Parts: sequence; structure tokens; C-alpha cells
Amino acid sequence: MSNKTDMIKEVAEKAGVSVGKARKVLREVLQYIMENLPKKNKILLKGFGYFYIQKRSARQGRNPRTHQPIQVAPRLIPKFRAGRVFKKLVRK
Repeated sequence: MSNKTDMIKEVAEKAGVSVGKARKVLREVLQYIMENLPKKNKILLKGFGYFYIQKRSARQGRNPRTHQPIQVAPRLIPKFRAGRVFKKLVRK
């Protein structure tokens, strides 16, 4: 398993930049996605995949403690779908 710190170090090394610059770029890319996805509904990164928003409709749920039925409100959730190139690399 790799985490954000590992990714920053490897990107910095491969790009030939400092860890601080790589950290800042990654932070800005993630911030862009989080801020703009609700406005644009879809962000495409060609060859990698796309982030999109999916609407979950209202539904009947159940309180796990009391087992009483409750109404779950509709909500929007972020999703990611891998692109063709990314899928091919994973399948190897």
C-alpha cells in the first residue's frame, strides 16, 4: 500500500523537483478536484479516468439500534471511474 507521502516523494524524484514543490502541486490538484467537482459535475483526466457526481435518491432505511424504519434523504456522492489506459495497466 502506498500513501500520499510516498506518492509525493516518488513524484518529486521522477520530476526532478523538491518534495515541497511536489507536495504543493499535489495539494493544488486535489483541491481543484474537490472545489470544482460540485460545480462542473465531471472532471476528466484523459487516459486516467474521471471524477463525477452521482445522485442517490431518497430511500427507506432502518435505524440499526432500534430497527425502526427511517427515511434517508437524497444526497450527492463523488465517484471515480478509471479510464481505458489505467484499466489496461492494472490488468497486466
